[in-house]
Amino acid sequence: MNLCGKPQARSNFIIEKIDKEFVLFNTENLEIMYLNQSAALIWSLMNGILTTQDMIDLLIETYPEAASEIRTDVIETMQRFLERDVIQFI
Repeated sequence: MNLCGKPQARSNFIIEKIDKEFVLFNTENLEIMYLNQSAALIWSLMNGILTTQDMIDLLIETYPEAASEIRTDVIETMQRFLERDVIQFI
């Protein structure tokens, strides 16, 4: 994965918090995707301004105790988002 790419959520997806779960809702085909808290946090950072590496650095700075897992979590989450056509890189 290109860590210099700037991920951005596609406009046809909205995120909703239902009880303690996060759900991505595709407004075009009405499909849903459940997100854990980590994936929801990553989703919130995808603004088309931050690169994937920027997001990793920011999360490591914010959660230094989880630094060893953050890079892998971000990359795997981005790959799942790409597979489901939820994001695009600009």
